[in-house]
Amino acid sequence: MQAGYAGIDIEGRFSRVRTEETNLGNLIADLVRSEMGTDFGLGNGGGLRANYVFEKGPIKLSFMTSILPMTDQVVKCTLSGQILKDIIE
Repeated sequence: MQAGYAGIDIEGRFSRVRTEETNLGNLIADLVRSEMGTDFGLGNGGGLRANYVFEKGPIKLSFMTSILPMTDQVVKCTLSGQILKDIIE
């Protein structure tokens, strides 16, 4: 089953998602933000588990289970701007 379409390759290699900002990390953070109805989403690159580049084209539901195979919980909370800044820095 198709869940979407990617117009560009999606970077999922461990050497990248665990050391820098990637479009895969941004995609997951945006999905969390959208589904949770928040202003932003944060995640840990170590939770992204696929270790390869997904070629542009149709995104299947199996894409998500290969990236996030564990059933980690998503937590919604309220933070001050200072706490958010401290987390990011």
